[in-house]
Amino acid sequence: AEASFDRKGRPLRMAGTIHDITESKQAEEDIRRQAAFQQLLANLSSDLIRARPYDIDEQLENGLEAVAGHYQLDVISLWQITENRDSMRCTHRWDSDPKRRRKSRISRSEIPWIAEQVSDGDIVVIDDVDRMPIAATKDQKTLTKRGKQSTLIIPLVVDGGIDGACVFSTCEKHRSWSDKASVELRLIADTLVSAVSRTQAVVEIAHLKDQLQAENLYLREEVKLAHGFGEIVGENRQLRKCLQAVEKVAPTDLPVLVLGETGTGKELIARAVHKLSNRSDKPMVSVNCPSLPANLIESELFGHEKGAFTGAESARRGRFELADGGTLFLDEIGELPLELQTKLLRVLQTGEYERLGGTRTLHANVRLIAATNRNLERGIERGEFRSDLYFRIASFPIRLPPLREREGDIPLLAEHFVHKHAKRLDKNIEAISANMLKDLVDYDWPGNVRELESIIERALISTTSGSVLELPGPLQHTTASEPSNGDVPETEDTDLESVERNFILSILDRSNWKISGRDGAAAALGIPPSTLHSKMKRLGIKKKTDPR
Repeated sequence: AEASFDRKGRPLRMAGTIHDITESKQAEEDIRRQAAFQQLLANLSSDLIRARPYDIDEQLENGLEAVAGHYQLDVISLWQITENRDSMRCTHRWDSDPKRRRKSRISRSEIPWIAEQVSDGDIVVIDDVDRMPIAATKDQKTLTKRGKQSTLIIPLVVDGGIDGACVFSTCEKHRSWSDKASVELRLIADTLVSAVSRTQAVVEIAHLKDQLQAENLYLREEVKLAHGFGEIVGENRQLRKCLQAVEKVAPTDLPVLVLGETGTGKELIARAVHKLSNRSDKPMVSVNCPSLPANLIESELFGHEKGAFTGAESARRGRFELADGGTLFLDEIGELPLELQTKLLRVLQTGEYERLGGTRTLHANVRLIAATNRNLERGIERGEFRSDLYFRIASFPIRLPPLREREGDIPLLAEHFVHKHAKRLDKNIEAISANMLKDLVDYDWPGNVRELESIIERALISTTSGSVLELPGPLQHTTASEPSNGDVPETEDTDLESVERNFILSILDRSNWKISGRDGAAAALGIPPSTLHSKMKRLGIKKKTDPR
């Protein structure tokens, strides 16, 4: 516009020009504010998109702080409506004052007026908490108690429904929420909820994936247990720990000592170890030590040459020869005579032995599994069992629980034995009577699983008619606290590495930490000194220095 002058030549002020300048400055300010908002929104969106699912909480807090700084806010919080829709819980929050009182959940009854508007999808604008409508008296008390001066509440829409709310607040002073600020904060709220929803979906998918993998692993373990231990029935926790121990030790060549009272199924455990081992394609040969006369056990184990003793009309291979490359199971090893324990120890250490009456040295590659219902440590104290043989065979003990400690397994075992023997005995049994099951569960089972199977067989034989099995007579109880062979030691299940480490330490102590030589630890373990050194390094075994 052209300038105008008064009579003295002084320029005149023009209202239109001042107005134009003011509008121009306002427009420039609006452009700067809009650019700053666009930059804020772009940064917020970019950071949240790039954030990894498990880092989203940190990125959200950074984003909320940036928004609060841009709009001069004191508190920003994200709330999610609970499943029963009677309250909301805070999922994310930024607060300028970390000491300010916070509450992670708010019920609908505390803010009924606000809750109704949010449920309808309406933005709640409160410029001054003290001037809220009469209908919002309860809401006003709640906000005042929380120290709010002004609040803008924007409903969060997820999949077409109201999922929660984003709350922007000032606590130090009042502020007026312009329409423009409401629109901008609505865009920011949408960006925040979009990021949260996307992240929750990713985390949920990851969680479901982990859950499926865990379930698949569990099912694989269950299938493996079912196929590997088909003859062993039960869901008892102690029993399943035994089966897990079997799975750990089976692939190794370590000797295994199965401990348990008579009739608990020690041979079944031995067969499971063999079946899951690398020797499963070779034979498992069993020797029941108590069933053989003392003068025949040596011949049974090591074989004999023709003429070795009266009646030896031909040479005979022993169980070690038969088990070569496979597994030898010595049941009730505690019954072995002392002189045979010495020969057994030699063959376990060196793999060498001679037939009875022979001079030729034979070799056997055998994995030993032993079982006993005795406390071998007490046998050592009484001079009935060699300590060096015990340390050799007890590198991985597995203790089977007695049936009286497996109360929940008794009905399963009873049903198993009914199915096993009913068809053989030509009995049409469909169920076991409730009274019989109660009597079976109440009984203390001194003979364990073997006694239970015998009782089921006797009941089947005694049954003449009907499809429900009943006991033929009362069970004779014994004192549960006094098992028939209660000197079986309580053995804690440990991991294989710890057992191996403790075993090697015991051998090293007995050999005074001598590694090589005939009386060294390597010879006692039946391994080369270099292998022992490697094992000691792997297991962290070092000789303690003398403090003197």
